[in-house]
Formats: sequence, structure tokens, C-alpha cells
Amino acid sequence: MKKSLLSTVALAVSVFALPFLSPSDGFAQKQPSRGSNGTANETYMVVKIVDENKDETKGEKRVEYKAVSASQLKGEEKRVKEENARKLKEWHDLRITDPTAPQPKKIVIKKIPKLTGYETQTIASEVARKLTDEEADKAAGAVKPKDNKQ
Repeated sequence: MKKSLLSTVALAVSVFALPFLSPSDGFAQKQPSRGSNGTANETYMVVKIVDENKDETKGEKRVEYKAVSASQLKGEEKRVKEENARKLKEWHDLRITDPTAPQPKKIVIKKIPKLTGYETQTIASEVARKLTDEEADKAAGAVKPKDNKQ
């Protein structure tokens, strides 16, 4: 009788204490919202990367438009910073042999405020491609005719 009473009391206490020990939905950690493809919803933006250093093959400054997500922006800024440091180090090494070598200009990354908030990378990439094409046309000196629709 003692064993059955003891097991009954233990079972009743465990059933009573179980809701208090399990985490409730109110205190559960929130998961980021997931898109239809299982990735977290991110916004994409178009950034402009300007390299004013003379290109040996073209002899002009390079302008590149790139579609990046908001989380990739820091990585892109880090890449540009490392590229600037590498060019500066090469310049210091070159100054030993050629003291008249010009100092390289900094590569600049610009976030374009009007071109942010795209929901998919394909849309942002398309906008970046159009801007790159326009920049190439401008550099080539081609002027597009104005649309005279009235």
C-alpha cells in the first residue's frame, strides 16, 4: 500500500509541475520570419563603387554598380577597405624604386538612398545592370535621344 500511495503522489506532483517546468510560448525565443524559399527576408540595395585609379588597359576611372543585401554591405565595405590598403602598400613599395610614382586614390563605395529596399536580388541586379549600361554609354559619349512623346 505504501508503494502504490507513493507512486500515485509522485505521479500527481509530476503532472502538476510539468506545465511550470516547460517553456511557454510567451517566453520562447522569436525566430526570424522566413520567406517562401526558407531564407530570412532581406532587402537588397544598389551600391556604386568608384575606383578613380587609372586602369592600365583603359586609362579611365571605373564605376561599378552592384546589388547587395543589407547584411552583405559590411562585407563589401570591408573588401573595399582591404583593396585600398593593398594598393597603398604597393605604392609604398613602388616609391622605393620610383619616387615620383603618384599615390593611388581611394576606392569609394556609395550607398544610393533611392535604390534601397528591393525585395529580391534579381530586381536589384537588373537595376544595377541598367545603371552600368547607362554609365558605359555615358563614358563612350553616346547620347540617347530624348523621348519626345507628348
